[in-house]
Amino acid sequence: MTDESIELLKNWEPSKMPWPAMVQEKLDGVPVRIRRIGSHVLAWSRQNEAIVSIPHIIEYAKHMLHDGGSIIGELYIQGLPFKTINGLVRQQKYDAKSAKLVLNVFDFDQRDAPALTYEARRATFVVSLDNLSRQLGKSLSDLPIRAIPGVICYDERSALAAFDMIMQAKPDAEGVVVHSLDKTFQPGKRCWGTQRIKPVPTIDLKIIGFEEAISLKTGAGLGMVGRLNAEFTRMVKGKAVTSIIGIGPGALTHPQRKALWNAAVANKYKPTIAEIRYMRDDTYDALRQPTFIRFRPEKREADVA
Repeated sequence: MTDESIELLKNWEPSKMPWPAMVQEKLDGVPVRIRRIGSHVLAWSRQNEAIVSIPHIIEYAKHMLHDGGSIIGELYIQGLPFKTINGLVRQQKYDAKSAKLVLNVFDFDQRDAPALTYEARRATFVVSLDNLSRQLGKSLSDLPIRAIPGVICYDERSALAAFDMIMQAKPDAEGVVVHSLDKTFQPGKRCWGTQRIKPVPTIDLKIIGFEEAISLKTGAGLGMVGRLNAEFTRMVKGKAVTSIIGIGPGALTHPQRKALWNAAVANKYKPTIAEIRYMRDDTYDALRQPTFIRFRPEKREADVA
């Protein structure tokens, strides 16, 4: 069922985005595709695993889907971490906890009009959801299926402004997804019409030394920096704890890596503050996948995590 999976995301490359586009918050939930096949309405994960924990959502989807149609979205509970949400989605039962799951929809396709653009598919979904709420006498906020709000942007600058606005409103958000309004429905594909922008946290650390890059084939030193060693200080139960961590060379060019290694070998390198990019992950005691961005010679003090 590889052709039945969920659309994949490209990393942010604004020059390749077919504008205009809609920018939406990227929810840290579990992606799901709900399909009607004849009289059956079923749900699958991105890995094509059957999801049986959301009959309350399936019941509403039955009223919205034609044969062959799909609703794709993110199963999510506001305020809960991904690990907890994932456990509720993948459990083999329906209970009071999984009943709180809400499907936040980012695509909708009825299969009887496959040529519809993303903009038209979204408009069709919004109308269908509104009609359903009226038929049932319920407000949209009471339904376990909802549209993800979005901002229409016409270029890179306005998309980044929308990204900043969303991140300011929700600093802990995973980022945003940018959907080209003209893209077709392509489940299981990775196209430039769907991109993600994630916040990239940075921290300023003192680089105190280097390790030489080693050839994987011969095991010989390459005469250039392979890793930067940095002092990393974090607060543990109110006390500052400092350790030495390794930093990937990242933005350093080969000539720069050679020059730094030569300076270190000649004892001419002086510890300098550098800006380091890393991935957010509170389960790490240090930093996850830290890489070098630039030196900050104007700074005298490193940051404390």
